[in-house]
Amino acid sequence: MIRNSDFITKDKMIFATIFTLLVARIINGENCPIIGVHKCACTVDKLTCDSQRLTAIPTFTSVGATMTSLELRNSSLSSIPGNSFAALNVSEVDLSNNQIRTINAGAFSGVTLSLKRLNLANNRLTSLPADIGVLTAISEIDLRWNPIPGFTPGSHGRGGTDGLTDEVMKQIGDSITTFKFGSSIVNSWPQSLSHLNRLKELVVAGVNIPYWPPSAFHGFERTLTKLTIENLPVGSVPYAIATLTHLEELHLDNLQYPFGDASLVSLPFAAIGGTLKVLSLKNDSLTTFPEGIQQLPSLNSLTLDGNHLEFVSDEAIKLLQVANVTMLSLKDCDLKRVPGAISDLKNLQELHLSNNLIRSIESTDLQNLFELRELDMSGNPLLYISDNSLCGLNSLLNFSLENTFLTEISRAFKNLRKLEHLSLVNAKIDCTCDMTWVKSWMDKCQVNEKHLEILGNCETINRDITDYANHRLTSCPGFNVDNQVFKCTGTCVKHVSG
Repeated sequence: MIRNSDFITKDKMIFATIFTLLVARIINGENCPIIGVHKCACTVDKLTCDSQRLTAIPTFTSVGATMTSLELRNSSLSSIPGNSFAALNVSEVDLSNNQIRTINAGAFSGVTLSLKRLNLANNRLTSLPADIGVLTAISEIDLRWNPIPGFTPGSHGRGGTDGLTDEVMKQIGDSITTFKFGSSIVNSWPQSLSHLNRLKELVVAGVNIPYWPPSAFHGFERTLTKLTIENLPVGSVPYAIATLTHLEELHLDNLQYPFGDASLVSLPFAAIGGTLKVLSLKNDSLTTFPEGIQQLPSLNSLTLDGNHLEFVSDEAIKLLQVANVTMLSLKDCDLKRVPGAISDLKNLQELHLSNNLIRSIESTDLQNLFELRELDMSGNPLLYISDNSLCGLNSLLNFSLENTFLTEISRAFKNLRKLEHLSLVNAKIDCTCDMTWVKSWMDKCQVNEKHLEILGNCETINRDITDYANHRLTSCPGFNVDNQVFKCTGTCVKHVSG
C-alpha cells in the first residue's frame, strides 16, 4: 500500500530523527535500566542493544512500567543464564540473530508473568528450552532458523521425541496464538504442534518435509486464521490446508521448487474458498495467474510479486472477477505493459505495478477504476503517459511514479480530482513555462480540502517541482491568460470492457 507516510518530506524525517535522539538522550540517564554498557539506548518504552557484538547479557536495574520491550538482537550471545531478566518487567524480548545454544533454568525469572512475545530466530538451539514453559502469558514465539528437528519415531515405531519438546509445548499450548518455526533440519512434521489449541497464526519456514500428514494442523483446525509457508521445497499445496475451516490469510512465498501454474487447482483451495481473503504467492516461479484463484470467491487481496508473468491475459484477470479483489500486487513481474483488463476490476482499491518493464501508460490503460485509491508504478522505465489516460480514477489519493524516466507531467493528471500525493522523486521532470497549467491544476481542480503535494525535483533547475509551480510558473509569459481559460476536465478515450 502507498501510505501517506511514504510521502513524508525530508524535513519532517530529519525532525523525527532528531526528536527520537533527543528523547533517547533524555531517557538514557537515570531511568535507563542498564549498567556499564554505553552502547545501548533507551526510548520511552524500549531498551535497545542492537548489533553491539555482546557476548553476555548486560546487567539490568529495576525498570518502570513504561519500559515494555528489550532488544538484544544481532550480537554474539551464546547462552542465557538464570535471572538474566529478573529486574525487568517487559512484555517483549528480541534475541534473534545471535549464537544462543542454551537457555538455563530461571533465565526468564522476573518476566514469567509479563512476557508475551519472544523472538529466538536465527540461533543455535537444538530443542525447545524447558524454561519457556514457565511463561504463563506468552502468546508469540519465533523459533525459525534454529537446528531444532521435527518428530523422531522411537524404536520399533513406538513413541518418539520432538525437537519442539512435547512437555513444553503442552505447557504453553493454552496461551500461544502465534508460532513460527522451521529450518532445513526439519524433515518430519512436529507432532507436538497439536498442543497449540488457540493458535491463530502459524509460520513454517525452510523445512525439508517430503510428506505433510493430513493431520498436520490437528488441534488448531478451527482457530488458525493465518498460515505462512515460505522458503522450502514444496511443489504443491499441502492437502492438510483443506482442514483449516477458518483460514483467512495464506502466504506461500519463496518456494524453492518450481511451484507450477497448475498447483493451485486442488481440493485444498476449494475447501477454504469460502473464508480465504488474502493470498500471497511471491517468488514462486509462476508464469500466469493460477486457475485455482477462481475457487476463492471471498478473496480480496492477491500478491504475485516476483513471478515471471511478462504478460497478463484478459482471461487471467477474469479469474479475479469471481472474487471481490480490492488489492492486487504485481511488483517485479517483468510486465512490459499495463494489463488492459485490469480496468474491469471495478472494486480495486490498491494496485501495485512497481519495478516492472512498463514504458508507457496508453490512453485506455487504467480507466474507470472508480474505487482505486493507491497506485504505485515506481521503478518502471516509464517515458510516456498519454494525455487521454487515467480517466475515471475518481478516488485516487496517492500516485507514485518514483524512479521513472518521465520528463514531463502529463495532462492526464487533470482527471485525478482527489489526488493528495504525487511522487515524482528521481524522475527527470523538465521544469519549463510549458507547465503553466500545472499551477492552475493544483489550485483549481482538487475537490479535497487537503492541498495536493507533489514530491520530486526539477531535472534542469535546482528547485523542487512544487516550489517551481508555486513561485516560478506564475511569472511565466501568458500565465494569467492560460489560468483564466484553464479547464479541469481532461480528455478520455472510452475503454471497452472485455
